[in-house]
Amino acid sequence: MSKKILLLFFLFVSFSSLAGKLEKGFEALYQFDYFKAKEYFEKSLEKETAGAAFGLCKVYVAEKSPFFNVDTAFKFIRICDLAFQDMEEKDLEPLFELEITLATIRREKIRIATYYFKRVTDINTVEGYQNFISEHPYAEDFDEAEKLRNHLAFLEAAQTHTMESYEIYLRNYPEATDFPLAQKKHELLEYKKLTREGDAYSFKVFIINRPDNPYVEEAEEEVYKISTLDKNPESFESFIGDNPNNPHVLEAWDVLYKLRTGAFSPQEISEFMIDYPDYPKVDGLGAELELAKMPLIPAREKGVWGYVDTTGAWVLSPKFAWASDFSEGKAVVGFFGKTVFVNKHGTLIYSHMFDDATSFNEGLAVVEVEEKMGVINFMGDTIIPIIYDEMGEFSQGLIYAGVNGKFGYFDESGKEIVPGVYESAFDFKHNKAIVQQNGMYGVVNVLGQPLLPCSYEWIIPDSANYVVKKGNMYGLISVLGDTLLGFEYSLISSFSNKRAIAVKDEKYTYIDFSGQTAFSQTFDFLPSTLNYSSFLNGYARIIHKDKVGIIDTEGKKVMPTIFKDMGNYDPLLTPISKTGKWGYADANVKLVIPYEYAYAYNFSNGYAVVENDTSKGLIDTSNNLIIPFGYSKINRIDTINLVIEKDGSFGLVNFSNEELVPLRFNSYSVDLQNIVFMSESEMLIFRRESQKVIYREKQ
Repeated sequence: MSKKILLLFFLFVSFSSLAGKLEKGFEALYQFDYFKAKEYFEKSLEKETAGAAFGLCKVYVAEKSPFFNVDTAFKFIRICDLAFQDMEEKDLEPLFELEITLATIRREKIRIATYYFKRVTDINTVEGYQNFISEHPYAEDFDEAEKLRNHLAFLEAAQTHTMESYEIYLRNYPEATDFPLAQKKHELLEYKKLTREGDAYSFKVFIINRPDNPYVEEAEEEVYKISTLDKNPESFESFIGDNPNNPHVLEAWDVLYKLRTGAFSPQEISEFMIDYPDYPKVDGLGAELELAKMPLIPAREKGVWGYVDTTGAWVLSPKFAWASDFSEGKAVVGFFGKTVFVNKHGTLIYSHMFDDATSFNEGLAVVEVEEKMGVINFMGDTIIPIIYDEMGEFSQGLIYAGVNGKFGYFDESGKEIVPGVYESAFDFKHNKAIVQQNGMYGVVNVLGQPLLPCSYEWIIPDSANYVVKKGNMYGLISVLGDTLLGFEYSLISSFSNKRAIAVKDEKYTYIDFSGQTAFSQTFDFLPSTLNYSSFLNGYARIIHKDKVGIIDTEGKKVMPTIFKDMGNYDPLLTPISKTGKWGYADANVKLVIPYEYAYAYNFSNGYAVVENDTSKGLIDTSNNLIIPFGYSKINRIDTINLVIEKDGSFGLVNFSNEELVPLRFNSYSVDLQNIVFMSESEMLIFRRESQKVIYREKQ
């Protein structure tokens, strides 16, 4: 997220003079100007305690900051946390816009807390862990230190891999988790003499010739592992056919089922039933198919979460601390203070637990353990190790990952495509990604090949070319690096509708993909230009002598510059202001709805939100007041439902102003099928398809 904020800073740098001390502090922070950031945050600490303390924490916790001090950072994050919890909800929105939430505060607290333990983990020696255990018997990471010490000692014994090394380990660490494994390895040395690694046939011979050996079970498992090493469905099919008496046959069937039904879709299960009629659990596949078809909705009862069906009936009874939507047959839930994945039966899919995780997308999920991130597949296998400080999202088959300030890219199989040599990285777009090296930015393709060297202050990639910053000036270059527009502009925006704003000498014009001027007109550059005058749906607002009009992508005036202000152009009805009040004009600039509103929004599906001096209402294209004034917000969810807000409470009405959900909830969320309303004491699920409340929390 920090990279997106950095991008926004370069696009909206002209607004910096209007920002408050707190915002300026974060602006300086994202430029790595820690001195200025610290100054702004300290000045705003008394009046904007939560935000300023959060900023100061970031200043002191940044390892590149000259003020880096873990103890001071922790002091300010505690101040931030206390101030944040004392704030009223209505005052939190500015902090949310700065990405200061309970989640980000918690993240900083956790990150700071790990520094002390990290010192000993960086050394990573048996002696180092033993010293930590002796000196910190009450540390939060005491058990983890013991586990790491024991495991490292085991690895040393395993590296030597002699009978004597295992005997020493077993004598010194009888309570260790690896003790049984070390004991097995001690005995396994003799067993290994009679088998050949990777040779399934040698293990089969061992099983036949030494049926009483205690490692027959391991030999059976080796046959299974070797036969299914590539984890493809075909290898499991072959194993089942070739080894009917192996005790892992049922396991192989289960894995084969999971591999063929990874997304738990009805289509996958139906195809499996057809392709594998000999499946031992075939009688249960009908129920699996029905469960796959059933939508499950997170629901809360007395503060505990479970899942209901579309009628509101409980399918998975409440037992989770929190619950997310199902994705690909799996859901992320909170369980005993950890994050886990459950299936539609409500059972944990994997044995390992996480501190955080994303939902599965195309069989992959990003997971986090102790501030380290990695990627697992739908089988629960770790395909990218959980060792990274930061990860992006899979985009065009690649995901960036960074550790110790170095970033690279991995593909969906976990293969490293771009080595971790960059200082920062961004998600792929148009088969290209921005990377940073030595403080400068460049571009790589999906093969990891450099398209542009890291020699620019900033880059805005597009499918056709790049807007780049060199020194203090902007230019436009092709994907081959050819200069299309010289570095003589103080600012060039990103492209929208194949047009970009190019600023020079306090004037701006529009350019096309080739760097050519789209049309001859130039306009005065104002602080609002980037937001206000970018093209949308083929039209852009322009300002001339403090009057506003509309042009198309060829520069032709669609509406004259005679208005005080206006909304986005709509050929049917465009919001306009000429007298200080707002109305609507048609494509012929004829006033259709008179100037009578304090503000007017664009129409959508025949309705528009309008404001008087104190509140909002809803009108139709004939200027009939459909929803009377009196609300602070009116959000159109679809063609039927409107979420309304008054005095901080949310409710739901239809376009006939009939109450569907009472106006008494603190928040709401929307997905394709449901509108969920929440308060501290009540949860309500409104089904959009049936237009009914299907669930109401019982206290």
